[in-house]
Amino acid sequence: WQAATCRDDHTGDCTEFGQEWKFSLADFVLLVAQATSPENDPDGKKPVGFPVSIQWLTSLGTMSSWYEIYEKGAAVPKMTGTTTQPVIVLNYNQLDLETIYKWRVKPCWGYHAEPDKCEGTWSDFFYFKTTGQPPKPISPENNATDVVIPVTFKWESVGGAKSYIFKIDGEEKIVD
Repeated sequence: WQAATCRDDHTGDCTEFGQEWKFSLADFVLLVAQATSPENDPDGKKPVGFPVSIQWLTSLGTMSSWYEIYEKGAAVPKMTGTTTQPVIVLNYNQLDLETIYKWRVKPCWGYHAEPDKCEGTWSDFFYFKTTGQPPKPISPENNATDVVIPVTFKWESVGGAKSYIFKIDGEEKIVD
């Protein structure tokens, strides 16, 4: 690379270019990604609701990332993929309810994350648990006989749940 000094951005009145400098990226290594969301939770004590937004920090030079998502304890990934953004969003039709997952990523030089253009080192595994545990009913009590109309239904909240499907006499309602 070379540099020249200019008096003004617009006139083009510049000096000759100075000495030529060179650099090499031959020994440059992309840094392993660090998870930012969801919080690393190997024991599944803080379930996350859907959609699950998995995010990580990438290093300078990373053009895409290769990711793998496993059910905790599984040897084969449930899903793999590539992305040019340091985030993937997964919904209930891609992940199971009430399940602990582990995931990892590795940085890639190219925009299409071909294996030969990725670093050999994966990030550590990061864990999250999906919500889906059934809520515990509070009121009205089971088999209650003297219930005042209008009836108010209450239940314990479930960690990570953003809404509930409420079913009465077979008819479903979604409750936020």
